[in-house]
Amino acid sequence: AFAITRQGFMRLLVFLAYPYWAAMLVVQWSPLMSAAALVSWLLPVTLAKPQIGLPVFLTHMSRRGVAACLLVGAVSLVMMPGWPLRWLSQIGSYQHYIPLLVLPGPALLLAVYRRRDPDSHLLLLLASAPQRWFYETFVLWLIPKTRQEILATVVLSWGAGIYRWYHFPKSWDEVGGWAVLWIYLPMLGIILLRREPGNREERA
Repeated sequence: AFAITRQGFMRLLVFLAYPYWAAMLVVQWSPLMSAAALVSWLLPVTLAKPQIGLPVFLTHMSRRGVAACLLVGAVSLVMMPGWPLRWLSQIGSYQHYIPLLVLPGPALLLAVYRRRDPDSHLLLLLASAPQRWFYETFVLWLIPKTRQEILATVVLSWGAGIYRWYHFPKSWDEVGGWAVLWIYLPMLGIILLRREPGNREERA
C-alpha cells in the first residue's frame, strides 16, 4: 500500500480484487510479489516462489534489485546448501494449470500485438507459468493504471470468486479456465485497448 500510493490513493482500489482476498485468507505470496515489483529491495522475495516470482523479476529488474537477489540467494545457499535440489524434487508432485494451455487461454497470445507495452510481457510470462489457484493472479494488478482499468478488472475478478463460492472445481484445468475468463482476458483487453503503451511502475 505504501509503494502503490506514490501514484495516488486511487491505486488502493486494487485491494478490492478477489485474488487479493483469496491470497490473504490463505496467507499466500502474491501480494508480497506485487510489492517486490514496486520496491527494488523486496525483489529477493521472488526467489521464494519462482513460478510466480520469475515473471515479476524479469519485468521489474533493476541493478539494486538484482544485487539484492544475488546477495540473498548466496546467503540462502550458505545457510541451506541443498535447498535447490529439494525444491526441484518437489516439482513433479505440484498440481497446477498453465493459463496459456487451458481454454480460452490461447487467446492471451494476442498480447504479442502490443509487445511494446511492458505490461504485455508480464501477462504473457505469468500466463506461461504453472499456477495452482486464483490468488496467484494478483500480480496482474500491476497492469491496470487508471481508475477505470482498476475498477473494471476488480469487478470482473469477482466472477471467479462467486464461481468458487458455489462450485468446487473438479480439475485444475477448470480452475485455470475460470481464471483466464475472469482475470486474464480482462487484463488482455486493457492492454489491447490502450492508446499508448503502459509505463512501468516507478520503483523505490
